[in-house]
Amino acid sequence: MNVLYLTYDGLTDALGQSQVLPYIRACNGPELNFSIISFEKEGADAKAVDLLQRTLKSEGIRWIPKKYHKRPALLSSLLDVYAMILETRKAMTKEKIDVIHCRSYVSAFAAFYLKDRGQGHL
Repeated sequence: MNVLYLTYDGLTDALGQSQVLPYIRACNGPELNFSIISFEKEGADAKAVDLLQRTLKSEGIRWIPKKYHKRPALLSSLLDVYAMILETRKAMTKEKIDVIHCRSYVSAFAAFYLKDRGQGHL
């Protein structure tokens, strides 16, 4: 089963390191194949991102890091939601996603937006 994990948190953030990654690594395996869309903060170390990308790939986990926008406040969140919708739509087609797991209301909004338009089922 192909699972798409949507999170507005970055995998290089403390929360991503302590909660998101351990969960996905524990669940990933022959029965569940994970792809992740996350939003990385501006201060994310490029070397750490590259290392994590290679590590996850070696574990069979596809990671799509997107840039988190902080300013302007409301507009930046809308821009990020739009980016999440576009990436989710691409992943659903390319990876033949069976299940979408959303972490946070921002991620859930993107998934429900696509569902309401008949582009997936949750």
